Amino acid sequence: MTPRAFGLVRWDGVLIEDRPFAGLTAQNIVSPADTQGVYCILGLGFDPVTVNASCSLILSSPTLAYASLGAGSGCEGVEGTQITVRTFLPQPINGSNPPTDGSFDLQIWSYN
Repeated sequence: MTPRAFGLVRWDGVLIEDRPFAGLTAQNIVSPADTQGVYCILGLGFDPVTVNASCSLILSSPTLAYASLGAGSGCEGVEGTQITVRTFLPQPINGSNPPTDGSFDLQIWSYN
């Protein structure tokens, strides 16, 4: 099974269209204000079942990335299916690992 949507997303939430992508547009990605490292994916036209985000070494320093389906605190008020992607620096700073803006590869699967 192949993903229904995939692409490389730049640190500022912009889809990189000169790299392979499908099923995503710039309108599908929202980076809410004051939510560093949080990106909301919406309006896909299908129901996501599985989502994967991985760090991208192409456009930024290494980051850790994870994705979750459903509303996250950073995506409150965002309409549509919400996939929250958070990116973090790989090394904790002062004992904590705060969100950071980092590029990531995104793959989204669906049964329909």
